[in-house]
Amino acid sequence: MLYTSRTIKILAVAAGCVAVLFGNTAVAEPETGDVQADSAYTDLALLPIAFYTPETGMALGAAGAYFFKPHPESRPSSVSAIMFYSQRGNLLIGVEPELYARDGSRRILFGLSYENFPQSFWGVGGDTDSEMEEDYTSRAVYFSFLAQKRFYPGMRVGMRYRFRYERMTDVEEDRGLSAGDLPGTDEHIISGLGIVPTWDSRDNIYFARSGTFVELLAMYYADILGSDYEFTRLSLDVKWFTRLVGEHSLALRAVTTAAAGDVPFQDLPRLGGAYLMRGYNEGRYRDEARLIFQAEYRSAYWWRLGMVVFGSYGDVAPGLGDLDVGSFKYSAGFGLRFRLNEEDYNVRFDFGFAEGSSGFYFMAGEAF
Repeated sequence: MLYTSRTIKILAVAAGCVAVLFGNTAVAEPETGDVQADSAYTDLALLPIAFYTPETGMALGAAGAYFFKPHPESRPSSVSAIMFYSQRGNLLIGVEPELYARDGSRRILFGLSYENFPQSFWGVGGDTDSEMEEDYTSRAVYFSFLAQKRFYPGMRVGMRYRFRYERMTDVEEDRGLSAGDLPGTDEHIISGLGIVPTWDSRDNIYFARSGTFVELLAMYYADILGSDYEFTRLSLDVKWFTRLVGEHSLALRAVTTAAAGDVPFQDLPRLGGAYLMRGYNEGRYRDEARLIFQAEYRSAYWWRLGMVVFGSYGDVAPGLGDLDVGSFKYSAGFGLRFRLNEEDYNVRFDFGFAEGSSGFYFMAGEAF
């Protein structure tokens, strides 16, 4: 199936983002919050991957990241890549550059990946039974692009574009997904454009110990952008970090998301996985709204090693007004950190447990 006209629309959207945000290239004075270390440097980290998660089983692969900081007052830029194949047949190949201008006034983040993922679906709602689990496999190509410009110290505003082509290659017969009634079960493209204001005063973009991060993301997916489904998705992500004693710190996060329209089930707000409510399977619960609170204690480093203890509390519902905080689900756990470089870019080993499930996670980079 060819999508020539849609490809033209997609390229036009990406070019428009760059023109709007980077048309003015005047140099600004660096922010105090953008200072990460006292010297320029480059660094390369390469490591094999061997891990287990409930979603993938045992997996083997490789990951790498190249860090570069052309000026002492710059924020560090990076280019990361990952490839792995798992016991369940999960294949992921992806690359994600995150680039900052020398003075910190511009930020570009984009990602490109191919996935062939066997995974599970438990239906829609916050009270689905574990016996409703059904397996399916999908192949997908993802592309995302974010461009932001600084307008005030700590404040960036930008545009985001997101694209996904997905085709389900295997479903269980006579189950919910095989009926084809749920949006997202057919071969489809989603293509959306949004606005992203961000407030960021963190002392470190990889492993923050003080500061605040607030990001609002409003996305609109429509036919005019080449999308097969028309829907909106609004998300607010708030993170707060504070030092306790010395290098020991506390990290807090609140995430709320709402979706409306003809939403593919893959794009419904969900919980679970390596980032939100560790201990639940990725997508164990999903619906049109979610609210999640997370807390994490972060220890000081001993040589290159650190530890964390974390907990989460949240749920999904048909709408934000339907969320009942008193009956939210919980998860908790602990983990180890191995510092790869002076910017505190870590490899993390986390174990999370939840109501009726648990999970072990080995990842590069923090959950938040």
